[in-house]
Amino acid sequence: LMKPSLAILAFLAASSHAQALLTDSFDGSGVDSTKWDTLLPFSDSSVSVQDGILSSLNRGIILSKAQFPNPITVSGTFNLKYSHSLFQVILRSDGQYTTDLPFGVLNGVTVGFMDGVVWVDEYGLTNEGHLWNDYRNIGLDAFQSFSISDNGLEISVKLNGDQLFSVNTSFSSGSRVAFFGRENVHGPDRTDIGQIEIIPEPSSISTLYTLYITYLPGAASIMILGSIFLEATIESDLSFIQEIQSLHHDPAYRDWE
Repeated sequence: LMKPSLAILAFLAASSHAQALLTDSFDGSGVDSTKWDTLLPFSDSSVSVQDGILSSLNRGIILSKAQFPNPITVSGTFNLKYSHSLFQVILRSDGQYTTDLPFGVLNGVTVGFMDGVVWVDEYGLTNEGHLWNDYRNIGLDAFQSFSISDNGLEISVKLNGDQLFSVNTSFSSGSRVAFFGRENVHGPDRTDIGQIEIIPEPSSISTLYTLYITYLPGAASIMILGSIFLEATIESDLSFIQEIQSLHHDPAYRDWE
């Protein structure tokens, strides 16, 4: 006698695309003053926009007007123009200059990119330290994509889709985000930024679908008995999947005469 069987399928799907908190493709004729404050720490610092590219010259800074509490993911593209060029993203910033440094650095957690190294530093009135170095060739005069996820306790960095490292830090001086290139220390410097997007950190929004399906012998179709929709953190989803898997291995739920 052929028996009908019950299959319990569980799968986790990330949200198709989180609602962007801020996005800028720099397609105007200047910096969008509704999104950014422009800071020029030195007499030769500047920020300009042309043909969809924002250029930071000699430490010209764009600082978000909005506050972005964790968890968030910051992503975009950058282009290091010279061998001494660098690109820096400041997370958890109050928008104030670090008073004991002469280089026009803002308080917060810095993720820096330079051909040869990617690093993380902390800057603030009562906190300053170097957290991480990741030595690698990035390349010059070509756009690179980056993604930085920050959940408030850990910062995770990707470059061109490759996971580089994660580093633990709870330090914060605020919740603004800034971007800039290098000061004029080895000659005039320029870093181009192609686009910026800030979204809620993806692991905080996920979707779990569980389908209870009966396969009927000889039937041309599958009957879906029920479904459960759950939106929660990844940690909760994984726990729920384990519960479903334990049911699947229970003979009372698998087959019947």
